[in-house]
Amino acid sequence: MRSRRNAAVAACPLLLVLLAAGKKDARLDSPVGADAVWQPAAQFIEGVRKTCGRDCFVQQMASAAPPAAVEFTKSIHGEGWLRDFRKVARVDIAWVEYPFRANENQGWLLVNGTPPLVDVDNLQKLPKSQMEENPAWSKLIAQSPRATLFPGDRTSTIDPVAIVYPDGSQQFVVAYKVLDGCHACAQLGVAFLAWEFNPKGKLTETEFLDVVPPPSAGAPARPIHIHAGQMFTLALKADAKHEWTLAQAPARWILRSVSQTTSKETSTVSWIFEAISNGSTQMTLGCSSGESLVLRIIAAPGLGH
Repeated sequence: MRSRRNAAVAACPLLLVLLAAGKKDARLDSPVGADAVWQPAAQFIEGVRKTCGRDCFVQQMASAAPPAAVEFTKSIHGEGWLRDFRKVARVDIAWVEYPFRANENQGWLLVNGTPPLVDVDNLQKLPKSQMEENPAWSKLIAQSPRATLFPGDRTSTIDPVAIVYPDGSQQFVVAYKVLDGCHACAQLGVAFLAWEFNPKGKLTETEFLDVVPPPSAGAPARPIHIHAGQMFTLALKADAKHEWTLAQAPARWILRSVSQTTSKETSTVSWIFEAISNGSTQMTLGCSSGESLVLRIIAAPGLGH
């Protein structure tokens, strides 16, 4: 995606929590798939914590987990395991459990592209200059100079929003908490950024989309930026617990539903939409798991692929 930038520059510097500073990059020697998912018993993890912790985690895990799960854990330096996986397209989503961290015990990785593993919470990779040029972010920083990005809620498996475009390029919309300077401080808002990959699966850009006030209940609407005439596919998790319906339809003069197909092989539903005119509209996808996915579609010239 390429959106138009506003030239207004924030008066205060952007504060980022550099969670990955000084850490080695994770490395994948083979593609990640559903065969690497592992659901350990609670007593197993508690036993590891009491005996040797992270130092012997991989060794202990090898006696209880499938080989693919062990290899994935080795690729992230023994920090955790793959708790769920969603096949999307060229680039897929891995949900990870990190049992030895003091905070942020769940994480999202974008896998099987280039680079083969992308941690969306490596905040060093976020576009500081874009954020400083964004009017909404500039206003927030002017009002709250200590505003700091932290990872958002990573427990859900319906997020991040995974979008596939007709040319094969992909986008993942990720939410981050904006806190007043520390992990336990008041929440000031929710920031949305898009991680973008070209048709060959190469990471090309991380784009700042928006910052909104913290919601009073539930999750805020995830923004999708497109232009009139553009089609896009939502790649959603689909299994016995995840069946999707259009709970709140978008404005029919802005967005229309084209088709919906489900792959039992990959446990993915591909829901295709088309923007038929410029404007802004909201829609809600309801899931049989009890969760819902609220999307805010912004169609305008200069947005989209």
